[in-house]
Amino acid sequence: MKVFAAAVLFLTLSFNASAWKGVQITDSSQLDEVASFSTAFGYVPDSLENLKNVLDVNQGRMLPIIEISRYFWDYDTGTFIFKDPTELLNALGNHKIMIMLDEPFWWVRQACHAGKQTACNEIAADYINTRQLFKNLKLALGYQMLHVEAFLELNIQKAERPNENVLTVEAADHIAFDCYGAFDDCGGRSQFEYAAWLYDSMLSHQKIFLIAGAFNFADEAVVIDQLEKYSDLYNEYRYLISGIGIFTWGNFDGINGARNIPNLKAQVEYVLQTID
Repeated sequence: MKVFAAAVLFLTLSFNASAWKGVQITDSSQLDEVASFSTAFGYVPDSLENLKNVLDVNQGRMLPIIEISRYFWDYDTGTFIFKDPTELLNALGNHKIMIMLDEPFWWVRQACHAGKQTACNEIAADYINTRQLFKNLKLALGYQMLHVEAFLELNIQKAERPNENVLTVEAADHIAFDCYGAFDDCGGRSQFEYAAWLYDSMLSHQKIFLIAGAFNFADEAVVIDQLEKYSDLYNEYRYLISGIGIFTWGNFDGINGARNIPNLKAQVEYVLQTID
């Protein structure tokens, strides 16, 4: 294992020396709320029209980090399949954008657990078709790419292949994991350890992206502690990290985002205002 001095993880981005920083929003109306302390925002569109709308409302103020992997998901096989990306590319337009893959390997593994044999075959082949598909997609779309993987997937990979590096999408420019819980015990491991696994897998063109939780996943003190520790790590190990971002600002599916938790909202704003 490479020597790795810090845990590293969603939403500050560096195409150059400057830092991009922000939160994931759940509605375009929240863009005005976060513009004063963010230079980027994450978004999961539910349609191409919805995607066009959020980009139009943003008007180039912040860097959009747009989740696009679900556009290529095939429910019948439980795998990702290549589709003509022309309509997606038209929706993305000429904006400066980062495309995001949200836990793609974990989606396939869950499909395998649900009985999809094609998905099980894809896991057995080390996700080779998934990795190649997103390489082709990156070439077709021409945007930088962020691969965020679930800590559960990384745990399983390490249990099954303890002497090998965890798998990532090699074409991605930025790699990350997400784990929401106590910093020193998230899924039975320190979040430092997941970050070290990513560091071991990191290719020369890649950096690690930091993702901190900011919603009601635990007691408020635990949530704020995770956020503060990620902020400290970002500031101390900037040379390894392409950014830091916060999940999530708005509410959805029973998740109460930072904007509705006053102490957490204040801490998110403080962190993003004070990091470089």
